Amino acid sequence: MNKKLSILLIVVSTFFISAQSGSGIGVKGGINFGSTGDFKSSFFNGFNDIDTSQGTNLEFGYHIGVFGKLKLSDKFYFRPELIYTKRQNEYDITGSSETENLNISSLDMPLLLGIKVVGPLSFFIGPTLHYILDKDIDSPADFKINDIEKDLTFGINTGIAMNIKKFGIDLRYERTFGKNLIEFQSEMNTSFFGTIDTRAEQIILSLSYKLF
Repeated sequence: MNKKLSILLIVVSTFFISAQSGSGIGVKGGINFGSTGDFKSSFFNGFNDIDTSQGTNLEFGYHIGVFGKLKLSDKFYFRPELIYTKRQNEYDITGSSETENLNISSLDMPLLLGIKVVGPLSFFIGPTLHYILDKDIDSPADFKINDIEKDLTFGINTGIAMNIKKFGIDLRYERTFGKNLIEFQSEMNTSFFGTIDTRAEQIILSLSYKLF
């Protein structure tokens, strides 16, 4: 509850500052292209455990949300964002034709410091808070998943943006810090179990529109 209250206070305060400054508030959306951490599984064959590990295939996701923009000077600005993100990652199981799909929904809050480079082009960087809203696995093995290690994680965003009048486009790289594991076990075969590292590494493309 304290985590949720802290996030809410940050959201309200940053967007209130942006609105009062006259710098502007807008909406945005786009696509995410990236991957999560390793899928590690174990299978007991009656004699010993067989351990496997594989990385994720690159998959698409999407995001939609709002942003504020506070002008700090002629060159610098502060841009908080509140984003709903949905991403899916596919894992090919070693020694099997099966694939497992991990679906994660999160509420993300990048807090970005930008600097104008030339004309409408700017560079930005800043931390990101990720709050996991939901997670599930689409699996032929009927996986049951346990609670994630941490609901709240942190990462970093960096990228470039171009704004022309009320329209904007930005391309950014995002990485989450530290492992954040989900444990799973097959309900069809209880000797098959493992973990998935949910930390994300993504390239994100967004379009935005300034409302006022």
